[in-house]
Amino acid sequence: VDAAQFDAVLTQAYLERFPGLKVVPEDAFEKPLFPTPIGLAVRKDDQLFREFLTEVVKELEAKGQIQEWREQWSKPELLLN
Repeated sequence: VDAAQFDAVLTQAYLERFPGLKVVPEDAFEKPLFPTPIGLAVRKDDQLFREFLTEVVKELEAKGQIQEWREQWSKPELLLN
């Protein structure tokens, strides 16, 4: 295969399994070209809870916790068998 497209999360796993693989862009795991948004279900009339969740996510992103979890749970041994 000359080229293949796959999820950015699989980048680390594929690089470990296939050391000769070239990933474009090289920072695809950290900065995917087409990131997939993640949503949380909240009742329409619960604005206070929605605001609370928004603030928690902002704080976790600012501290780098979300990226840390992403790296922790995207290890090759968890993604490929």
